Amino acid sequence: MLLVLSLAAVAATACVVTVWWEGSESSVTFSWTLNGAPPTAASCSAVGATTVRMWISQSTPSCSLATGSCGTWDIAWEWPCSAGAGTTGMVFKARAMHIGWTLLDGSGRVLSATTWGDYTLVPGENVLTPPIAFSVTEPGADAAAVTTWTIDGAAASAATCAAAGAANVYLTWREHGETATQSMYWPCDSPSGTTGNVFRSGRTYDLRWELRTAADAVLSAAPGPDAWQEHPMVAGNNPFTVQFVTARVPDATLASTWTINGLAANAAACEAATGASVVLLYQQAGAGGTPSQVTWTCGAGTGTTDMLFVSGTAYELRWELRTDTGTVLSAAPGAATWTAFTPVAGANTATVDLPVTVGRLDLTLAWADKVVAPAYGNCAMPPQDVAVIGYVLETTTGTVVAEVDIDTEPLDCTTALAWAGVPYGSYHALIDGRAAAPATAVWAGDCVGLAVDGLLDNAFSCNVPMTTP
Repeated sequence: MLLVLSLAAVAATACVVTVWWEGSESSVTFSWTLNGAPPTAASCSAVGATTVRMWISQSTPSCSLATGSCGTWDIAWEWPCSAGAGTTGMVFKARAMHIGWTLLDGSGRVLSATTWGDYTLVPGENVLTPPIAFSVTEPGADAAAVTTWTIDGAAASAATCAAAGAANVYLTWREHGETATQSMYWPCDSPSGTTGNVFRSGRTYDLRWELRTAADAVLSAAPGPDAWQEHPMVAGNNPFTVQFVTARVPDATLASTWTINGLAANAAACEAATGASVVLLYQQAGAGGTPSQVTWTCGAGTGTTDMLFVSGTAYELRWELRTDTGTVLSAAPGAATWTAFTPVAGANTATVDLPVTVGRLDLTLAWADKVVAPAYGNCAMPPQDVAVIGYVLETTTGTVVAEVDIDTEPLDCTTALAWAGVPYGSYHALIDGRAAAPATAVWAGDCVGLAVDGLLDNAFSCNVPMTTP
């Protein structure tokens, strides 16, 4: 009895089978192309292809998938050639494995096979990219198109392709006189590609090459977007050199007109704002980095660029009012914002206002001729001429805006003082005057009620009394 129980226990243990890949954590999803294009029923039938099969292996196989029996496969891992995509469902463990694919005909013969690839499956769906590329020579085909391409005159490289925004080069062909087409593509930076023998010698084909972005937008086409190159195929390789042109010649100008606080930007307005120049900053939309710029004199009020822009291209623009030292006083539409601009060929116009909160303050002075019961006039009116002056211009709260020290840097006497770039606000000016040595006459006054609330027209008058005859 004891022996029987032991044998039963051994038998029960022996029936547990473990499959290295089996689980419910991960799936594999992929797609494929046939001779460079998504497969169709017609393209699969043309080469006799019926089935795509996926193979897996726990360790690196020493055999080739081209033999048709290499690694592990399951009947559920087969898909019709024309489907173009397949998914296994959640049948795998999340683990590392080797995966490969074969394209079969109706008899199970391998028409095309990949090499083994190393993959680490993560939990959930594993979408494999790029598409699996199957290449099958059409029965009877004995001619290939071998293409080399350049971009804007330069050899196609990672740098030139990136500069053009290009990802792939497509070749589309059809038999001359037919409408059905086939396509094949290669990475832009290859910089060449061959179709393999998919053409028949002695037949004439129409061909078109396209340089495309990753989103399949066409950047350039040869011989043209709606044109074909007619070519009689010969057996073997048929070489082609394609010159893609993506760079467009600037064909648009921009005439800018600017105002300052809504006023014409003439010499007076620019001086009042202390603006020396207006700078147009421009760049292609979303480019970032350092924008290009064009500079005009502020007082010109308008300026026109050379042919800088490519019509139909999206740009970003900003105008800046700057001092002679480059300080930005105002910007339109804002200090950190841009105006969208898509030019048309030829002349384009724009009008902008550059707002400032500063202005010109003008103060007219009249000098007293004596201490008591004075009359007021120019610097030469008093018995002793007013020779030199000084001043302090300050806000009503005591902040000094401008100052001339009569002792160290005196000004020659004047009846007109002006200050540009004065911030909006209320001010008063302390004025000092002296006669020429050795005379002792002194003048001093406080000019109050000075207000700056606009760019121009902030003009006031002030009488300066004599304090010492």
